[in-house]
Amino acid sequence: MSNHSVADFRMWMTDWKNEILQVDSLYSIFVTLTALELSVTR
Repeated sequence: MSNHSVADFRMWMTDWKNEILQVDSLYSIFVTLTALELSVTR
C-alpha cells in the first residue's frame, strides 16, 4: 500500500510541477508587462 501511495504522490508532484511551470511563465510575462507599463508611465 505504501508503494502505491508513493507512486501516486510522485505522479501528483509531476502534475503539480507542470502546472507551476505553466503558471510561472504566465506570471513572468505578467510581471514583465507590468514593469514595462510602470516604466512608461513614469
